[in-house]
Amino acid sequence: AKVTTSPASRRPTPEPPGPGIPPTPAAQTRPTIDPAAAAQRRFRLAQAYLNAGLAKKARDVLREILRDYPDTPAAGKAREALNPKP
Repeated sequence: AKVTTSPASRRPTPEPPGPGIPPTPAAQTRPTIDPAAAAQRRFRLAQAYLNAGLAKKARDVLREILRDYPDTPAAGKAREALNPKP
């Protein structure tokens, strides 16, 4: 791609691709997010809230895990944390 210089800023600006030139693959795809890893990160956040004495925030995050990532190992941990066995 050609690079032109804008007279106002003198910074090079890339020209858009011409007709018939597809955008780069990186521009077409979004990164995939591993649900189990995301849920585990949320679970660690809930633990941090508990350790900081913020039980309500911890419960909210645990409920979010159950709602957003119900089929992950972290959801099982969240369920146990919300409903401890006597």
